Amino acid sequence: MKKEELKRGWRIIITMIYALLAMAISLCIPLGIAFVFFGRSGMNDTVADVTNMLMGIIGAPIMIVLTKRYYQKHFLSSIETFDFGERDSIRKIGLGFLMGALMMVALFGILWLLGADIQFYGFNIGWFSILSGVSTFFGMAVVEECIFRGLLPAAFSFLGSKVAFIVPAGLFVAMHMDLWRNLEVFRIIDLFIAGILFMLIFRQTKSLVFVSAFHAANNITAMFLGIEMNGVFLKTSLNHPPLGLTADQISAICSAGISMTLIILLYFKKKPVRIA
Repeated sequence: MKKEELKRGWRIIITMIYALLAMAISLCIPLGIAFVFFGRSGMNDTVADVTNMLMGIIGAPIMIVLTKRYYQKHFLSSIETFDFGERDSIRKIGLGFLMGALMMVALFGILWLLGADIQFYGFNIGWFSILSGVSTFFGMAVVEECIFRGLLPAAFSFLGSKVAFIVPAGLFVAMHMDLWRNLEVFRIIDLFIAGILFMLIFRQTKSLVFVSAFHAANNITAMFLGIEMNGVFLKTSLNHPPLGLTADQISAICSAGISMTLIILLYFKKKPVRIA
């Protein structure tokens, strides 16, 4: 019994190390290519934009291949293949992106009802920067979903389904390094609940393609609507947030509330969601 538990413990550790290495490879190859062609004078805006662009074009496929190979070798249960050329996969990407975008539109609507000031920037913007932003959000969503909804839950499933949900969600929060510079309780809670939601979506749809598209749409739509970041066309800001809280805290609370609503709906849905 102890030998089996030790073997499972080593499997968790090895999987975590593999996930970190796979993520490093997926991030470093685009960065290296950008530096070779545009980084002769050091780090600059062009290198950053090219790296972001290549994150979706090169980094995401690399992560997909590494995840799929490791998963098929070490875990018995099946996982959705990442063949984006198949009709079903294209449909899953579309549906996942639509649902993820609608979630952020709902958050935008709630903030508007709470009196958010919405500024329109116009269309005089750098389109290459927008494309690189979209690409990096897509690429990072794939990387994060491969790790936190693919590899790690499978490794921690030996300890029970609850652990397989909670621990990867906690590690998902810890990965967002900007939190370490400014520890914000409401945002930590929001990210943790989002991690649980993404895991539940994956369990219900049995598709990393779908949940990756859902995750990417969350971030991309938030970028376009200017929620919690400088937007592309819009900037959504609460100048007079209620309850004595900050604008970021109100946004995190509203986001967590939407995620919790979706979690409850999915939890009580008895049959898996069919998207193919």
